Amino acid sequence: MADGKDIDSDIQQWQNIMQETYTSLCPFDSTSIDDLRRVTALVRAPWTEGGPIMRRIEEKHVGTYSTRIRLYYPNHDQACPALIYIHGGGYTIFS
Repeated sequence: MADGKDIDSDIQQWQNIMQETYTSLCPFDSTSIDDLRRVTALVRAPWTEGGPIMRRIEEKHVGTYSTRIRLYYPNHDQACPALIYIHGGGYTIFS
């Protein structure tokens, strides 16, 4: 980044908002996993709406594995970059 930081300022702002919202809703160390999942849904709700319209979304499995991939096709035919998001697994919350 131009300012010498390792993270984009927009992403840092988003992280700060998420952290502030989570901490204002419940203490993590004394909240059940089910309640934490409900809190997570509330915190993420504003970020899950809107965005670009997709022409098509496909979900597939990789070979014979249980690994799933989701392909998003935008509402236009021009060439687009690919974003590969790899979820490491092992999460009990926020997945």
